Amino acid sequence: MPQTDRRTRQRILCIEDDRESARLIAEELFDCGFDVDIAYNGHDGIAAIEKGRPDLVLCDICMPGISGFEVLQRLRQLGPRLAKTHFVFLTALTELDNQLKGRQFGADDFIIKPIDFDELATAIAARLAIGSNTVVAPLDVIGKTNLSLSLGEYERAPQ
Repeated sequence: MPQTDRRTRQRILCIEDDRESARLIAEELFDCGFDVDIAYNGHDGIAAIEKGRPDLVLCDICMPGISGFEVLQRLRQLGPRLAKTHFVFLTALTELDNQLKGRQFGADDFIIKPIDFDELATAIAARLAIGSNTVVAPLDVIGKTNLSLSLGEYERAPQ
């Protein structure tokens, strides 16, 4: 993903209780051109969401205190100004029941641990492209680069 001007970088909040995992995720996403904030538990995550209004939230499901499911429920209860915030779960829970529960609460996607950073970057780019007239090609089609194409540019291209 190309680097962008810091003023236009999209903001991601990573809520992850494992500090080493949170640090690695933040470093990878920063290198992909995102600004990343970290919260190490659900309570701090909710406070960071209210304060910083991130473009996307990455959240572990199993955390001490309140779970990722509860974080998502509270986010959706905060009202319309945060209702469209994209939410992606990071989890080692592979059971379909957990994914169904998360989707019922409004999760956009699930990334299964251990995290493949190419998959994570592609999932984030796809979520953030929704509503922005951008198409993101999957990595298995284009290799190890992210391709985004403005639909407006595509429509104006000579035929």
